Order: sequence, then structure tokens, then C-alpha cells
Amino acid sequence: MLTNQKQIYLIFCIFFWLFSADFSTAKSGTARIVLATGNVPPGSPFTITVTIEGSDQREYDRFPDIAGMSRRSIITTTATTQQGAAASPKVVQQITQQYLPERSGLFRIPPFSMVINGQPVSSPGGLVTVSSAPAETETDFAEATDDLLPESRTSVFFSVRSSRSRVYVGQGFTLSIGLFVAEDYPAVLNFYQLNTQLARLVRQLRPANCWEENMGIQGQPQQIPVRIGGREFLEYRLFEAVYYPLTRQDIRFPATALTMQLDARSDGNTGLQTYPSAGFSVSVGPLPARTSPGTGAVGRFRVQENVSNPSVATGQSFTYEISISGEGNPAPIDLPTPTPDAFVEVYPPEIEQNIIRRRGRVEARKTFRYQLIARRAGPLELGRYFRWSHFDPEQRRYIGWRSGLKVEASGATVTNATATGASGDQLFRDLEQRSTTEPYIDFRRLLVSAANILLTVMFLGLIFISIRGKRG
Repeated sequence: MLTNQKQIYLIFCIFFWLFSADFSTAKSGTARIVLATGNVPPGSPFTITVTIEGSDQREYDRFPDIAGMSRRSIITTTATTQQGAAASPKVVQQITQQYLPERSGLFRIPPFSMVINGQPVSSPGGLVTVSSAPAETETDFAEATDDLLPESRTSVFFSVRSSRSRVYVGQGFTLSIGLFVAEDYPAVLNFYQLNTQLARLVRQLRPANCWEENMGIQGQPQQIPVRIGGREFLEYRLFEAVYYPLTRQDIRFPATALTMQLDARSDGNTGLQTYPSAGFSVSVGPLPARTSPGTGAVGRFRVQENVSNPSVATGQSFTYEISISGEGNPAPIDLPTPTPDAFVEVYPPEIEQNIIRRRGRVEARKTFRYQLIARRAGPLELGRYFRWSHFDPEQRRYIGWRSGLKVEASGATVTNATATGASGDQLFRDLEQRSTTEPYIDFRRLLVSAANILLTVMFLGLIFISIRGKRG
């Protein structure tokens, strides 16, 4: 009897472990590692990409070091698609580490593993062929200037700097943390407790009243060659993020320092050297008074629009797409659903958002796809229903936009209840009769929670049975 109890106990423990692992994976999403294949052409970096599906978390371990290659930029991309406000968004994230080969030839990438959102993910490695040594371009990697780096007269210096000293509310600025070492510097420096120091630095410097878009370096120093005052330097960029002030409050960055470890001396001892960085402020100014309604988006954006069919029958649905792209914070970009009237029925959009973070810049593209149904025959000017405005900090003014498209509808006048069409009949039938006051219920989450509780109770019951069997 006790043997059977142990067998049942073991089976349920395994089942419970598998279920818990599946539940953990559902929370952290699925991840995979992809190495770039084929030859690396001249001027192009080799890349390793981490793809995370089904999770908005982006916690990952250090990318591997590759002998004969130096790290360059990390590029992070987030794509989000959401169908309606009640639906759960679908998220796909990519983190790409670029490496610049230092020579031509064959490179062997050994097998490696990374912890991504708490889950270990392995890569078998591979072979990379570099046909000829690529010559990097200044436009790609040489970002520093003498204006941003007044300490350039020294051979080694630590720099915390902002890309702008004055911004508007909502306008982004890039905060970079890096150590600069001249190529002719004779000593060898090693990072000393980098993760601990960097965590302290970021905690001290991170402003509280800003929206943050992190470049994803996360303690993986990116090597960027720069020319400063006629001298060649190598910057080890340790942290980079774009911040968007949410309030009219100047941002003060305190003085900080980074401690490095000198290579072993002749007597076998090692020394520590501290490099300071001066504090500074970023002034935040108010936005001008609006002359027209807007969403509060600040940046340089452009708008593109497209309609699936310029000629439709009344009662037939068609797709209208608005795409807003440019450099700036995508969070405030929004287009409210127009109020339906006697001429058109408009349904909440499917929203797709793509954010690319690279080299201190955030580029966003937000697409709204609406389903519309024409109710009456005649020209339907979409500019009556769709308009948007944003503040351009470079031009220092608000820029308004309204749709310039027109759809020609033909047929008898219809109401929403009788709307028909190739796609609209099935998609929108009886939509107005459905209740929108009931709360959204995620049945999958409820089922998972109930199953988890049930398994926990069974697990405790088996423990009780096992203990009782031993006493008996």
C-alpha cells in the first residue's frame, strides 16, 4: 500500500512540476537565440539576436564574448498588436547584439547559454566567415564630440552626459554613461565589480519624473571608437537610455565616479583608480499653449494613411489604416474612435506598435486599423472623422493633420442592424445589441489559477496520506 502511495505521489509531483514550468513559461514568454548565418560582408557587423514572444519583460543575461570580435551597439525592437481594449496584447521583442570582427577569416562561436526572463536558453553556436576585415564608418559609431566631452584632454576619463541641455516636456534626451580610454594609453584597465557599480550609478542618476526607453546595454560594455581633439579613443559605453520628462521640473544629475582596476604591477599587487564625472542639469520647459486639440505627443512624426477600397457599397465594411511614425515617445500617440453618425459606423481599431531602440535614438511606428461601414450613398470624407496633432520641438510649433482620403459609397441607405457585406456581415452583426458593461473575463487565466489551486490541494493531500501511511 505504501509503495503504491509513493508511486502516485511521484506521478503527481512530476505532473505538478510540469504544470508549474508551463505556467512560468506562460508568464515569461518563449525565447530563442538566433545567430546570423552566412558570410559577414565588409562594413557589416555579425549579430546574435534574442527573440522573446508573449511577454513584455526584457530581462536577459550577458551576451557571449567572441574572440576576435568587439561589441558594438545593442538594438532592441518591440512589436505589440492589440485587437480592442479588452483583448490581451500580443508582444514580440528582439534584442540584437552587434559584433565587429577585428580580422578576416573563420570564427567559431562555441555553444553558450543565456538566462532570459528567468529561463535558461541555449544556443549550439556555429561558424562565421568574415571575407574581409570590415572598415567601420564614423557615421555608425563615432557619436561623441568635443562639445559633449570637455574632459578629452586626459587619456582616461569617465563621462555621464546628456544629448541635450534643454528640452520641452515630453521631448526626449539621451543619457549615456561611458569610460573613454585613449588608444595610446600604456596601462591596462579592468572593470572592477561592474554590475554592482553600475546598479548604484543608475539608481543615483535615473530621474523619477521621466518615461524611460532603455537601450538594453545592461552592463555589457559596448566598444565605440571615437576621435576627440585629434586623438583616437575607445569608449566603453556602460548604460544608455532615452528619457522623456513628464512634468515641468528641471532634472539634476549628481556627480558620480567609476572605479577601475589597474593590471597587476610588478610586485604582484593590483591597484584601484577612481575616475569622477561632474554633475549637470537638464532644463525642462513648458509646451506652448495649444491652438487645437491634441494628444500630447512630442517629437518628429509623419502620418501615412491607406484605405482598402475607395468605392464601397453601403452596408459593406472596409479597412482604413493610419500609420504614425518618427522619432519620439510612442506612448502618448493615440487616435480616439470617432463617434458614429448617420453616414458611417466606425469600430474600435486594431493597434500595432513597433519601437526600435538603437544608438541613443527611439524610433516608433504606431498603426491604427479601423473597420468602417458606410450607411448612406455619396462621398464619405474621412477628414471629418480622423485628425491628429503633435508638437514638433525642432520647429517649436504644433503640427496638425487630418485625413485627405475620400470613399465613394453607393447603394440604399442602411442602418447598422441591417449592415451586410463580404466581411462586415459576420464581423459586426448584432454588435450594438451586445453588452459592453460586463467586465472582461480571461477564462484561460481563471482555468490556470483553478488548476493550480487543485494541484496544490492534491499535493498537500498526498503528503498527508504519506505521513499517515508511515505512522500506520
